[in-house]
Amino acid sequence: MRIKSICWLYKILYGGVEARAEHLADYLSTNHEVELIYARTIRGMLSKHGGGHGFKHKELNIFFNPYRVYSKRFWEEYFISRATRYIRSCRDKTDIVDGQGINAIPGIRAGLPTVTTVHGTRLWVGNNVGKLEKETLEKADKIIATTKHTKQELVDSGVTDEKICVIYNGVDLIQIQEVKVEKSGLLRKYQLNPDKKVILSVHNFDRVKNTKLAIDSFNSFNHGDYQLVFIGHGYEEPVHKKYVLSNNIKDVYFLGRLSQSEVYKFYKGSELFLLPSLRESWGTVFVEAMAAGCPVVLSNQCGITEAIQDMKEVIIVDPYSCDEIKKGIEKVFASKDLRDNLTGNGLEFARALSWENQGRLLENELIKVLNSRN
Repeated sequence: MRIKSICWLYKILYGGVEARAEHLADYLSTNHEVELIYARTIRGMLSKHGGGHGFKHKELNIFFNPYRVYSKRFWEEYFISRATRYIRSCRDKTDIVDGQGINAIPGIRAGLPTVTTVHGTRLWVGNNVGKLEKETLEKADKIIATTKHTKQELVDSGVTDEKICVIYNGVDLIQIQEVKVEKSGLLRKYQLNPDKKVILSVHNFDRVKNTKLAIDSFNSFNHGDYQLVFIGHGYEEPVHKKYVLSNNIKDVYFLGRLSQSEVYKFYKGSELFLLPSLRESWGTVFVEAMAAGCPVVLSNQCGITEAIQDMKEVIIVDPYSCDEIKKGIEKVFASKDLRDNLTGNGLEFARALSWENQGRLLENELIKVLNSRN
């Protein structure tokens, strides 16, 4: 197959959606010709060319960061317009388009077999449904939902059940397990206390990540032997730094954005992963932490909870309750048996979600779509 994979924020913002697009394109490129198409600003990063023998990158300039100039939807439409022109120009060299969300539209408008992946339903169902989302749902050949809950909401909104399948986000199991870490050296490198255990949180500081309550929960926890470490960057980050400083909260650190290999080292060097999000369509970071053998405390508002069990693979808490989040932390550190069970069961869960396994599922769906068109 000659596949065009479209994910517009790959070089501007890198989160769960972008990670999914890259890893699945990487897997597909071992057997197929794949081109990952995405937006970059004029000052964006240079491409990294990797993956299998057939993995190429195509950057389309959008000039400004969509979160800083005009509206995000303005730049989404601008990028889709550019991507549509590009797809049409190489239509005879393309068999199928795989788009993340509305980024499937270039394939639809070019008249090519098209698959879209829906990561959440905020703009996809009900009164909030957008025009681009509506066009995608109506005209895509196949819809892939990242959770069963997302699929059910789409079905309830009128999308045919047979048109949707569920493929969870995966995890880079091999890279995580191959990472070596010397914990005290890692902590000293980032000016952290090598004598204190690490409670880790990795995210982009969006408001829904519930960072303030995570800080308050840690602060109410008897944390003399622990330190809370945040990895990531986002527009809310300065607000939380100021909050910690203004309230003289000790042992909370912000490391900013780190390379993926450094993040993997922190997963392995931490005693607990904490992220009580108010909304999380899936939550790849949770699976990454599990793959590294790090116990996880997450909220009941995360999509991944439909596939896991409380007190078996993770601890699930109410993200609106500071006391419940604190008690979740305390449970992990109060029982070695519980920690061992969380570690073992979490690793088993992560193994089943390797990107190789998820890539095979996607490959099968792409083949089905092509066969149905022929």
